[in-house]
Amino acid sequence: MLENLDLSKRLKGREWRALRLPLQRRLYDLQRALFLAGIPAVILVEGWAGAGKGPAIRTLTERLDPRAFRVWTVHGVTGEERGRPWLWRYWAHMPARNEIAIFDGAWYGQVLQDRIERRLREEAARAAYRDCLDLEQMLAEDGHVIVKFWLHFSRGEQRRRLRESDGEALRWPGSRAEGWKQHRKYDEYLPLVEEMLELTDTKGSRWTIVEAQNPAYAQWRMLTATAEAFGDTLRKRGLPAPEFADTAEEPE
Repeated sequence: MLENLDLSKRLKGREWRALRLPLQRRLYDLQRALFLAGIPAVILVEGWAGAGKGPAIRTLTERLDPRAFRVWTVHGVTGEERGRPWLWRYWAHMPARNEIAIFDGAWYGQVLQDRIERRLREEAARAAYRDCLDLEQMLAEDGHVIVKFWLHFSRGEQRRRLRESDGEALRWPGSRAEGWKQHRKYDEYLPLVEEMLELTDTKGSRWTIVEAQNPAYAQWRMLTATAEAFGDTLRKRGLPAPEFADTAEEPE
């Protein structure tokens, strides 16, 4: 699956500068339409360490109204959370009726890491994925828009970016070590990632796999996919959806 992706896809700087602002304006208009209609949205941003999840989320939210979205990064399990169902720690951050909740890594990342660290055997992991799908189905039936991204790039590109960022002062504590730890286990992660994507891609909760070798292309892909998901939801409910056809086409 992932080996068949075309990782050569890219946007030149001038192309992305021309597309970025119109797309961000479109997202703002769609956010406003969802807000007025009382439609909540959940966006999951998963992917490899160093694939650009943080910058992509910043681009996604740069021109949104901050009163109607939240970005969540759920860290290690706390003592209180160990005494509750494992998805409770995410459930606590679900959006209000007219809000957008964006998860920088979420339930799928936790299952993948637990599998790599041998805390979950295959049968337990499959049960955890069923839990994830049950949660997403419940949210969808309750009227939520669900958008799921996996940012994918090559092992060599991951190594290059991790080396490039080693000297950065603005690095979150522990992120460097975790990135290199994942890189060393890239080949172990890869088949588990493909299995996860296959098992948890359903009609009501599709994955969008983003070719993230080129950061500009990855950000363009995420903005357009989010806008399409929001617009489709509004149209299915008989509501007007802002359209900017020129920015919805893939650049050459």
